[in-house]
Amino acid sequence: MTDKALLQSLVNRIRLFRRTNGLRQSDLAEKIHLTTRHLQKIEACSVDVKTSTSCQIAKALGIPVCYLYKPETEHPSGLKVPCAIEILDMIQVGILLADLDGRILYMNMPHLKTLGLTKDHLGQGIHVWDHLNDSSEIQSLKKLLQSLVSSPTKSAPYVTEQKTSSGEIIPVKTDWTYYADASRDIRYFVSVVHYYPN
Repeated sequence: MTDKALLQSLVNRIRLFRRTNGLRQSDLAEKIHLTTRHLQKIEACSVDVKTSTSCQIAKALGIPVCYLYKPETEHPSGLKVPCAIEILDMIQVGILLADLDGRILYMNMPHLKTLGLTKDHLGQGIHVWDHLNDSSEIQSLKKLLQSLVSSPTKSAPYVTEQKTSSGEIIPVKTDWTYYADASRDIRYFVSVVHYYPN
């Protein structure tokens, strides 16, 4: 890949994530203390992008800087497509992956933002019940997870309320399933969380 192609790939990803976050060029420029004109030049590939600038852009967009530099996946049709994690971070429902003890291993950006969390919180060992509103429901979910691991059953959606870090209560519907390895041993729970406006 040539330097020009690398720059174009970087610029395409900046534009993609900026738009995904609903930001205009002027909004992003303001967040990273650049002029709108300079950001326009960046997105037009008419200036090089300093590493420090790409780090600021990634931080403002709430993504790891490596997302800006990953080459797109080449689809057999020749179409360039983002990787799966990026796609999960773009959709506007919550996606989470939890281990069999209920510890959250992955949460997509929309769900993190809705709950008022950052990716740093995931490293602190948060659990699927940590943002439920009702203490009896928390205990029920803990027991349910234990029973689902010991005696797997068919998954069924459930409706509950989640509490954000600021204390706001959000009604949600959660669809979930098991993720099993090649030998059919259950390894994870995968959930899709749909938000309902108050």
